[in-house]
Amino acid sequence: MRPVTKPLPPSPRVARLLDKAVQDHRAGRLAEAERGYNEVLAVDPEQPDALHLLGILLGAAGDHARAMALIERSLRHKPTAQAYVHLGHAQLGDGRVAEAIASFEAAIRREPKHAQAHHHLGNALGQIGRRKEAIAAYHSAIAVEPDLAEAYSNLGLVTTWQKDDPLAKHLLALGERADAVPVPSRIHLFYALGKYHDDIGDPDRAFAFWQKGARLKRQSLRYDAGANDRAVAAIVESFPPGDWAVRRDQGDPSEVPVFILGMPRSGTSLVEQILASHPRVHGAGEIGLLRLALDGLHVRPDLLSPSTLETGPFADELRRRGADYVRQLRALAPNAARITDKRPSNFLLVGAIHLTLPRARIVFCKRDLRDVCLSCYQTLFMYGHAWSYELTELGRYAAAFAQLMDHWGRVLPGRILELEYESLVHDTEGQARRLLEHCGLDWDARCLDFYRTQRAVQTASLGQVRQPIYSSSIGRWRRFERHLSPLFEALGDAPASLVKPGTNC
Repeated sequence: MRPVTKPLPPSPRVARLLDKAVQDHRAGRLAEAERGYNEVLAVDPEQPDALHLLGILLGAAGDHARAMALIERSLRHKPTAQAYVHLGHAQLGDGRVAEAIASFEAAIRREPKHAQAHHHLGNALGQIGRRKEAIAAYHSAIAVEPDLAEAYSNLGLVTTWQKDDPLAKHLLALGERADAVPVPSRIHLFYALGKYHDDIGDPDRAFAFWQKGARLKRQSLRYDAGANDRAVAAIVESFPPGDWAVRRDQGDPSEVPVFILGMPRSGTSLVEQILASHPRVHGAGEIGLLRLALDGLHVRPDLLSPSTLETGPFADELRRRGADYVRQLRALAPNAARITDKRPSNFLLVGAIHLTLPRARIVFCKRDLRDVCLSCYQTLFMYGHAWSYELTELGRYAAAFAQLMDHWGRVLPGRILELEYESLVHDTEGQARRLLEHCGLDWDARCLDFYRTQRAVQTASLGQVRQPIYSSSIGRWRRFERHLSPLFEALGDAPASLVKPGTNC
C-alpha cells in the first residue's frame, strides 16, 4: 500500500453531496447512495470517506473486487481501523482469507479495543481451521464488548459450550436482557443460546431459542413457497423423459468441473473436503459462476430433441455457455485436473449442466431429510436460504428438492453419483473410493485425512470438516421430535430414499 497522504478538508459542495449520500445509505436508498458517492468522487476522486463508504456499499452487494480497490484507496489517505475491518470483509468475500486476516490484524494494531476487528478475525481464522486462535479472537472481542451477541453465536461454531464456561454466564445474562438487544443482534443471541442449551443437553430449551431466532429472522426475509413450487414444476416440465444420452458434439467437453449438490447441511462440505484433499483437485466452494454462465439460457421442451441437441444455433449456444463456465472455473486453479463447485442450489440446474457440460461429474449428497431440515433450522446462515426459518416452509422446500432430485435420477439414469451421508460415515473409505472413481481420479489415502487439509471453508460446516467423521449427527432429529410435527407434515410424500423408514413421515 502506498504511503499515507493527509487529505484536504472537503469543500462545502463535496460535504453537502457526501452528507446526502450518507443519509441515503442509512435509509436503505442504495441506488441513490451509490450515485451520491460517485458524484463526490467525480469532484474529488480521492475523497476518503466516499471511497470507503462506496466500498462498503459495493461489498454488501457482492462486488468484492471493486470494494477492495476503493477501500484500499481510502486507506492511503485515512487509515482507520474501521476501514481495515471493511477491507477484510471484502477480502473474505473474495476468498482472500490470508489477506483478510492481515487486514483485521492491522485494524487491531491501530485500535486494540476494536471488538468487531477481533470478532471478524475469529471468523477468518475459523475458516482456515486455526480453531484455537479463532476462539481466542472471539474471547478478545467479548472482553472488549461483553454484549456482542454475534461473537457468542460464531464462537459456538468452533467450540462446544460447557456449563461452567465463564462466558456462558455472560451469554445467559445477555439472554435475560434480550428485549433490549437490537433485532439483528438479538437473532444471533437466540441462536447462540440455542447452541449453548443443545451442547449442555437441554434440547427443549435449545429448540425454544432457535424458534425465537428463526421467527425474528423470517420476519426480515421475503420468500414465496408457492413460487418455489412453481419453479420446480417448470424445471420438471422442461426436461421430460427422453433420449438424454451424452453426445460427443453436445456442450463443452471439459472434464474439469465436479458439481457437488444437495440440501445445505447434507454433507456437501464434507464431500468437497474429501475431494479437495486429493492433490489433483481444487475445492472452489460455493461459487456462483454457473448461474452467471447460464444466465438467459432458456431451455424449452420444444427445443429438446436429438436433432436440436446436435445441430443448429441451440447446440452452438450450449457449447459456448459451457466453454464460458470452464474458462472462468479454470482461472481459479489453472493446473488442477478437477475443480469442485459446491453451490447447493445447482440442483436446480442439473439439466442445464448435462446439456452444457456433458462430461462434468455430478455428485448428489443424500441425507435423511429430517436430519437435514433440523440442521438447517438450527443454523443462522450468512445469506440466503429464506425457506429455512419456518418449519412448514422448510419441509415444503425439502420435499420439492427431493422430488426434483428423484426426477433427475429417472431422466438421467447413471449420470449422477448418489452419495449417502450415512454410508459415508459408516464406510468412509469405501464411499471415498466410489467418489474418486466417479470423478476419474486415482485413489489417494490423503482423502481419508480430509480434516488435516488446509483450505478456507466459508460455510456453517467449517467446524465439522476439521474433525474426523463422527456418527452422532445421524438420527439427531429424534431428540427434537416433539417439536417437529409441522416439518413432518410438510415433508409429506417426499421420496422414501431421502426419508429413512420407521418414522413419522
